[in-house]
Amino acid sequence: MENTSKLTPVSPDLAVFGSVPSDRDLAALARRGFRTVVDARLPRERMNDEHAAVELHDLRYEEIPCDPGDWTHDCFGHLARILNDPDARPIAIHCTTGARSAILALTAHVARSGLTVEELERRARAMNVILPDSATDFVRTTSDFYRSYRQP
Repeated sequence: MENTSKLTPVSPDLAVFGSVPSDRDLAALARRGFRTVVDARLPRERMNDEHAAVELHDLRYEEIPCDPGDWTHDCFGHLARILNDPDARPIAIHCTTGARSAILALTAHVARSGLTVEELERRARAMNVILPDSATDFVRTTSDFYRSYRQP
């Protein structure tokens, strides 16, 4: 039986992997129907060639190097763009510990789904994640929920 305890669903097409996936984990992700693995680590944090390992399992590999000390809208937007590609889903995102990837996944999903900052904060609390201000700002500026209030 596969150990999927490190995989936390954010939506039907997006899950957070709680660490750097091993080759065995990648094989399990492929068997479960995942199509893309997103690595949110910075280049200096990468110790192996994950790109090649991911592709050995016929999975797509994407990098979104995000500095946890300097969150930008580009990080959230990059994941939102990947989520908009139906051929990329379902997606598993990871970093070193799962915290950074949880922030990215929650923020991109909430904004893409047209949900509120309050919903983002509720989901972050449920996952025991502390959100940077830029995450709530991204949702306020991109979620359809808020766009409807800005239109004349």
